[in-house]
Amino acid sequence: MSQELTENAPAVLTCNASSPLQVNITWYKNGKPIGRTGSQLKIDKFQHEDQGDYHCSFSTLVTSSLSKPALLVMKGLFLFSS
Repeated sequence: MSQELTENAPAVLTCNASSPLQVNITWYKNGKPIGRTGSQLKIDKFQHEDQGDYHCSFSTLVTSSLSKPALLVMKGLFLFSS
């Protein structure tokens, strides 16, 4: 999934995980934990430095899994990769 956002626009990503057991959710940006938990990641005012691949991990006492990444980019900017 990819989203193009304008500067200062709000962004919300949702981690859909359910289990009869307690679920722990951790959010990552570009593969590194960002210190956020909970089923939703909210960015009130999207900035250039917020661009990146976001995903969540969810775990219980029995299992764990990773979501597919969501790419958030600034609308109108070009990304180059080598």
